[in-house]
Amino acid sequence: MTEWMVTIDTAHGVAHDEEVLLAFTAAIDGIRGLTGAGTSLNTGTGVLSATFSVAAADVQHGVDEAVTLFTAALGRLGLPPGSVTHVEAESLEEREPVPA
Repeated sequence: MTEWMVTIDTAHGVAHDEEVLLAFTAAIDGIRGLTGAGTSLNTGTGVLSATFSVAAADVQHGVDEAVTLFTAALGRLGLPPGSVTHVEAESLEEREPVPA
């Protein structure tokens, strides 16, 4: 197993206020096995982002798991799960970016 640091962004216009960011952070943190997630919101564009690590056999499985967790957090808030537009993964062992 390899640890992957994954960053995921939503489409523009998903959220625009800090209350949504706080609820999104709580939803991410509430998902089993997900600790230490960093979340952010660009209030100008409405893009929610999260960065967190997952353990997986390869980058594709890591990205799949991370996107599943991310969309579950969006779903808890009633936000559209199909709004993921950008995913980036990096091996924590190699510390080199890996295209997802």
